[in-house]
Amino acid sequence: MRQTTLAACWGEYRFSGLPPTLEGLLQVLALRDQDTQGHTQRVTGITVLLARKLSVPESEIDLIRQGAMLHDIGKIGIPDSILLKPGELTPEEWVIMKKHPLYAYRILSRIEHLKPAFEIPLYHHEKWDGSGYPTGLKGEGIPFAARLFTFSDVFDALTSDRPYRKAWSRGRISKPRWGLPLTRASRQFSNA
Repeated sequence: MRQTTLAACWGEYRFSGLPPTLEGLLQVLALRDQDTQGHTQRVTGITVLLARKLSVPESEIDLIRQGAMLHDIGKIGIPDSILLKPGELTPEEWVIMKKHPLYAYRILSRIEHLKPAFEIPLYHHEKWDGSGYPTGLKGEGIPFAARLFTFSDVFDALTSDRPYRKAWSRGRISKPRWGLPLTRASRQFSNA
């Protein structure tokens, strides 16, 4: 019987023991942005846990795991002045930052065995109402793996300290829709 606790997932996304191409890409990104490695490990573990809880077949979980690990690989193409900026980004800087999913696709589409894992890196910033980026997909047009991952990514963002705010408490996270205004949460995930 498979364990499905978050603690059981910790060992499944460590960078060592991965295919050399994947490990190399992750190490390059980790060298540029040290916070990325911890974030990547956390969201990968959460995403794998959620996939198992939803009875996703193991063959698909492997692709989801790879996509989750690579979700921010496109940030390799973002200038350090933006990627490592300690405060909030300007609107002009956001235009550049929003290109990272497209950069990820350009990187992954050239590596044959990683092509099946591109959905999360390319679509993890799409929103249910179509207001996301880079393509403006909406609703169920957003691939399932990307929707699943987005939940994990937002959860990790809310529960982690940021340069511009402290992490939310577990009490605030456990409230319905995390205490977000209903319209904002609905745009991100769904109207359900």
